[in-house]
Amino acid sequence: MPIPKQLRHLYRGPEYRAFVTALLDRAGNACEQCHAPNRARVFRADVEEFAGWWWDEILGIGRDQNGDQWPEFNYWAVQLGFGVKFRGVKILVGPAHTNRTPGDLDPEHARALCQRCHIVYDVPQHVNNSRVTRCKKKDAVRPLLEANA
Repeated sequence: MPIPKQLRHLYRGPEYRAFVTALLDRAGNACEQCHAPNRARVFRADVEEFAGWWWDEILGIGRDQNGDQWPEFNYWAVQLGFGVKFRGVKILVGPAHTNRTPGDLDPEHARALCQRCHIVYDVPQHVNNSRVTRCKKKDAVRPLLEANA
């Protein structure tokens, strides 16, 4: 979700960079949910049953959406041909505010999540935002009712 223009100043400066660095150090420079390594190119599963699973050919590591390791993942999913399609993605890990307070630089209220895990974490907020947007658009085209007094 893009950062609103009026809040962008909270995500700049040396304090914010130090916060992000400390968060990534705490997480071992990987996603705290699925353990995908930051800035690595991995292969993500493209089918719903395996959503969030990823495979790193260089390290020979496969993990599910919870970060549990699957050493036989490549053999099981790719070579046996269970219809799992993969696409190459670059993992970018960033801070996710667990208390949903913009600009909160307390590491206790944040987790280092990759883009996929961050979006999954924010689904309730995205649903609410889309509901509000739809209502605003609908109300904009409705004529106002005049009260007869």
